[in-house]
Amino acid sequence: LALFHTAFNVLGVLLMLPLAAPLARWLGQRFRAAEEDEARPRHLDDNVLAVPALALEALEREIDRLGGLSRAALAAALDGADRAVVARRLAAVERLGEAVAQFAERLTRSAMQPGSAQRLAAALRVQRYHTGCAAAALQAAAEDDAGPAAVPAGESGPASTPAPEAAATGFIAEARALLAHCAEGGDAAAREAAWAALQERYALRKAALLEAGAHGALPIPAMEHALQRASALRRGLEQALKAARWRAGAPLSEGRR
Repeated sequence: LALFHTAFNVLGVLLMLPLAAPLARWLGQRFRAAEEDEARPRHLDDNVLAVPALALEALEREIDRLGGLSRAALAAALDGADRAVVARRLAAVERLGEAVAQFAERLTRSAMQPGSAQRLAAALRVQRYHTGCAAAALQAAAEDDAGPAAVPAGESGPASTPAPEAAATGFIAEARALLAHCAEGGDAAAREAAWAALQERYALRKAALLEAGAHGALPIPAMEHALQRASALRRGLEQALKAARWRAGAPLSEGRR
């Protein structure tokens, strides 16, 4: 009886070996990761290309969704997410960006009014800012900010400079506030005020890290890593801010670059 069951199980394995690879491919087509599902366009439809105004509206809605994905990637980096998590989010942003670019190329073949062409140019600019935001998130996640954990108590440098722990907490808090204001429909005045506050927090964060490194309270490599991460986060937030300015239709002069 034992030999019969053993032979039956071995025979079952041998029968399944040729089917394993095709079955795996079939299942892979039916089940997708969350990032793969997010990368699929939801508003782009070639049927509306015949009406450029409707196609442009669909394109803007898809770019807005892409912006949500890019801000989510930056938020994950702010929260200290693993690099692989942020990389998957960036990949979803890039794949969706490719679909947007292909749809925009087909849209340019339609007869558009001058105003629609300018609107399309602004939308594509917003998309580039969103992609830059997600790319900066990956750069921020690439380095581990070891600054606060490596600073011993009571060794924060001069009294005028906050400890790296406090500077990091304030910077992250202002970054989250700015990211929230950059969402669709955010108040422009509050957004600009949040950006000004972030600039101040970034300067304090940078000064605190430099002081900690100069006084030996923080190893120089850890200081450099923390500075690189803070710079990448600031750059990503600036990209999100520029996208919000252009999406609102009233970008500041510095946002036109």
